[in-house]
Amino acid sequence: MIAQSERDFYGILSERFDRGYFVEDVKTKRKMILCSKDPIGFKFRQYYFDTEAMTFIEESLKRTGEILVYDEVGYLEVEGKMGIWKYVKEPAILVVRKELVDLIASLYMTTVYEVFKEDREQLKTAVLESVAEMK
Repeated sequence: MIAQSERDFYGILSERFDRGYFVEDVKTKRKMILCSKDPIGFKFRQYYFDTEAMTFIEESLKRTGEILVYDEVGYLEVEGKMGIWKYVKEPAILVVRKELVDLIASLYMTTVYEVFKEDREQLKTAVLESVAEMK
């Protein structure tokens, strides 16, 4: 979706792999392992988190651009283990764990899109239209 938009995005994307998650800086395209089931840092819930990756995320959120993207807001962020909130400003696209959507929606003026496998293309079109209108 980012590649199909003419807007200038910055922030973080996450990608699952068999033992955990990578994070990717939207601007630089650099990736690193955020968390793993293998011991790589401090343990939070079922994963071990790399503190260098958390610094990497913070640096990516300090970059400039038109629209912030953060994928994904989870318990680490909500419980304050990761200080992202000082960087979140509108316009932004926050990908949020399903069970945390109501909490995050109560904090920000939002449009919530629920993702289902069968309607991903329609959702992509709707989000791209919304992004084109963001100021």
